[in-house]
Amino acid sequence: MQPYIKEPVIYFTIDGMKKSLEDQTKHIENEVRSSSPIITKSDQHQLHCHRDINLRIWLNNKKNITKITCLCPPSYYGDKCQYQNQRVSLSVRFQASPNSWQIPFAIVILLIDDDNNKQIIHSYEQITYLSTRDCKVKYNIYLLYSNRPKNQTKNYGIQFNIYEKISLKYRGSLFFPIKFSFLPVYRLALIANIPNDNINFESCSNNRCINGKCIKYFNDKQKRFCHCNTGWSGRYCTIQHSSICSSDSLDIGISSSTDQSICVCPIYKFGPRCLLNNMICQNLTCQNGGLCIPTDKYMLSKKRFICICRKDYFGERCELEDNKIILSFEKSIIVPQSIFIHFIEVMNRDRPVRSTTFQTIPVQQDFITIFWSRPFHIVFIELLEKNYYLTLVKNIYNRSTTINQMIKPSDRCKHINEIFNDSIIKLDLIRRIKYYHLPC
Repeated sequence: MQPYIKEPVIYFTIDGMKKSLEDQTKHIENEVRSSSPIITKSDQHQLHCHRDINLRIWLNNKKNITKITCLCPPSYYGDKCQYQNQRVSLSVRFQASPNSWQIPFAIVILLIDDDNNKQIIHSYEQITYLSTRDCKVKYNIYLLYSNRPKNQTKNYGIQFNIYEKISLKYRGSLFFPIKFSFLPVYRLALIANIPNDNINFESCSNNRCINGKCIKYFNDKQKRFCHCNTGWSGRYCTIQHSSICSSDSLDIGISSSTDQSICVCPIYKFGPRCLLNNMICQNLTCQNGGLCIPTDKYMLSKKRFICICRKDYFGERCELEDNKIILSFEKSIIVPQSIFIHFIEVMNRDRPVRSTTFQTIPVQQDFITIFWSRPFHIVFIELLEKNYYLTLVKNIYNRSTTINQMIKPSDRCKHINEIFNDSIIKLDLIRRIKYYHLPC
C-alpha cells in the first residue's frame, strides 16, 4: 500500500514567486524512565484529594504535627473534593459597536432568583472588557448556587449589568433565564451584545420600584427589573443595607455567599471594597495622549497594562503613527456617501488576511482620509452596487507613511460578465472557475 503524501499548499504572493508549505509529520519518540522518580509520595498523600491540590498544614511546628487538606476547584466541594457542585457553566463572548471599541467596561455577571421580594444573588463574577483587546476572548465562568442542593422550584437566571469603567455610567442590562433548573450543571454558551451609547436604555413605569428605577432588559424588552440605588437591594429595592464600598465606586447589591456589598470599582482601583489603588499606570505612561488601562485578572498575559491610543496613533505605548491614506476621485466617478475599504495582507506561508473598514464621505467632497495601523499590501475600495477599484499594491509594507492616490475609472475591476462570453458564464460555478485564469 502506497503511503499518503500530502500535496504542497501554494499560497498567493505579490511578486509571482511560488512559495509552498509542505506539512510534514515529525515522529518524536518519548522515553519514559520510571526507575528513579524525582518525587515520591505515600499512597495516602496521592489518593487523598480526588480533584485538585493537596495542601499540608502544620498544626504544631515543635512536634511536627501536620495534616493534609484539599484545595478544591469551584466545581467540587467536600473534605476530599468528592462532591460535585450544582452550578451554571457559562461560556460568553461580548460584542460592542464600533463607537465603543475603545471604551473599557465593567461587566458584572450575576446568578439570581427573583421568586420573592429579596431577589437573592447566589454568586457573581466581574470582568473588565475592552473590545480592542478582548473581542476574541471567550470567558468560561462557573456560577454556583448558594444552597446545596438548590431549590428546583425557583426560577433562576443570569443577569449582566454593564457599566463604563472610567465614568461608571450605566449602559444597560441583559437577562438569560435558566430554562432547565433540574439539571445539576446547566451549560450556557452565548454572545452578549453591549448596548450602544446612543441607544438609551428603556425605562418603564412601575411604582413598586421604591428606591430605584424600573428598567427594561436590552435583549428582552418584555422583561423588566428594578435597578436599585446605592445602599438598596431586593426585587423592588426595599431592602436597605450599609454599603462597604469606597465613596467613588458603585454598590449594586448584596452577595448571599459573603453577605457583603458587590462593588464596581473605578478604573484605577481594585479589591472587594475598591480601597486599593492600582499604581501601574502612574509609572508607565502612554505617549501621544494615550490612555493607560490596567490588565484584567482574566487576561493570561505578562502585560500589566494596555494603552488606548488616540486616532492616528498605535503601538504598545502609542508611539507609532498610523498610515495615512488620502484618496481622491476623478470627476467621472460618482462618489457615494459611504464606502468600504478592504485591506489585504499577503502572508508568506498562509492565506491572505483581509480587514475591512467602513467610512462616510461628506456631501460635495471628492476625497477621503483613512488612518490604518495594521500591515497591508493591497487595498480595494468598494463603491455602490459592488463596484471594486484596485487602489494600492505594495510589495513591501512601510508603516507610518502618508499615501496620496487618485482613483481613476481604469482602476475598476471588471465583473466576470464583462470578461467572458455567455457560454462560460452559463456554466456551473465548479466548471466556470476553471476558466478564471484565462484573462490573466
